[in-house]
Amino acid sequence: MKLTISCFIYLFIIDVLPAQDTYQSVINKYRIEQKIEHINDKRAPLKETDFNSVHYFKPNEAFVVKAHFIGFSSLDTILIPTSSGKIKKFLKAGILEFSMKEEKLQLTIFLSTRNSEEAQSFFLPFRDKTNGRSTYGGGRFMDIPVSALKDGFLEIDFNKAYNPWCAYSDGFNCPIPPSENTLNIKIAAGEKKYTGERKEGSKKS
Repeated sequence: MKLTISCFIYLFIIDVLPAQDTYQSVINKYRIEQKIEHINDKRAPLKETDFNSVHYFKPNEAFVVKAHFIGFSSLDTILIPTSSGKIKKFLKAGILEFSMKEEKLQLTIFLSTRNSEEAQSFFLPFRDKTNGRSTYGGGRFMDIPVSALKDGFLEIDFNKAYNPWCAYSDGFNCPIPPSENTLNIKIAAGEKKYTGERKEGSKKS
């Protein structure tokens, strides 16, 4: 993995933060690692200088919940439209039930059909009441390791919610969160709206 000097220094600082900032340091380190992966991916739309326009909500453990996972007896294929009008196939893995802000909520969680590596993580696209205001209007995504499923429960950390590449550039096929994954609350956690100039992409994902 190629590390720029700025990324290396940032990771070093995060590693030596005091104990009381453990959760914040974990999320900040996660975010910088995601940026590094993005920089090293030749398909990705952003350059290192573009990350000055990438913003996040402050890490907040109130947006970490333990959800009851209700798996489907069979993994049915669902066709999800994308931002480009094309269709992507996913497997409906189950329903997540949880409570937040005194409301009982649920989200459908999926598995990719593309390759075995992606199948190691659940795919969780969602929308909420911050979309189009403080966050990207098209909704946000989360990837959760399948191995994190324990005793019928799965932790959802909305602080790890990220924007699809369509938030930064044209030319990508980003799944549109299904209507059933629209939350009637504000999720003020994770990645905010990109404030840089939108790019004209030509690559497809």
